[in-house]
Amino acid sequence: FLIQGADGHLWRGLTRTSTLKKTRGFPTDGHRGLIVECEYAFALVGAGPICHVPRTLYFKRVFQPGVISASRERMLASFEERLAGWREHDRRMQLLLSVALDGLDASFEYRLLCETAKEAASLARFQQFVAPKLGDSEFARAEAALSRLQDEASSMSGEIVANLHRILCGHWRAQGDGAKAREHDCAAWKSGETFQSVLAHAQALSEENRLLEAIERAAEAIRIGHRDDPGPAHDLIAKIYHDLGWSC
Repeated sequence: FLIQGADGHLWRGLTRTSTLKKTRGFPTDGHRGLIVECEYAFALVGAGPICHVPRTLYFKRVFQPGVISASRERMLASFEERLAGWREHDRRMQLLLSVALDGLDASFEYRLLCETAKEAASLARFQQFVAPKLGDSEFARAEAALSRLQDEASSMSGEIVANLHRILCGHWRAQGDGAKAREHDCAAWKSGETFQSVLAHAQALSEENRLLEAIERAAEAIRIGHRDDPGPAHDLIAKIYHDLGWSC
C-alpha cells in the first residue's frame, strides 16, 4: 500500500460498521479534506481483511467544464494553504503508521521499510499537491530516506529506493538541472520495478531509438502498474507503433 503511493482507491466500496471502532470513521481536517481518503484507506488496512469484488460497484461523477470540483478547489488554494494541508496529512499518516507498526510488534527491519515507504509516498504527494520542487526540509528528508536503505538489498527496498529517486528526479527537473534529473532517473531504473521507474526507462529507450526494447518495457509497466493510470504507457506504445509504421 505504501510503496504504491498510499493511494485511497481501495476503500471505495462497502465498509463494515465494526471497523468504526478502529478507524473512527471517515476523517475530516481543516484543509478542505486534502487527501483524507488516503488516510481512511490506511486506517482500513489496519482494521481488518479487505475483500476485492471484481465488478463495477460505483461510478465516479464527472463535472461539466467550468464547474470547480472540491478536488480542483483544493488545488486552487494558495501555496501556504496547500503546504499547511500537506503537513497535517503527513503528520496524520505518520501517526497511523506508528499505531499499525506498534500493533504488529514489527521488527526493526520491517519498521524501517514501512517508515521509508511512507516517506516516499508523502514526498510524492508534496510534489503533486504543493510544488514539484521540494522545500529544503523535504529535500533533506528524501536524501535521508535514501541513505537509510543503502545497505538493504530486498526487492521491497529496491521499489522504495526507485520511488525516492523518481521524487528527486522531479525535484531537479523543476530546478532546471537536467543532468541531476537524468542521474536520479537512471538510478530509479536500476533500483526497482515500479510503474513510474519502468515507464521512465521505456521513454529513455525510445529516445535512444531502441524502440523494440522500449515497447517491451512499456508493456511491463502496464503489467506491474495495476493501480496506476496505464494511459502514458499505452500512449508511448502507440507513438512507437506510429513511428515504425505499424498498426495497433
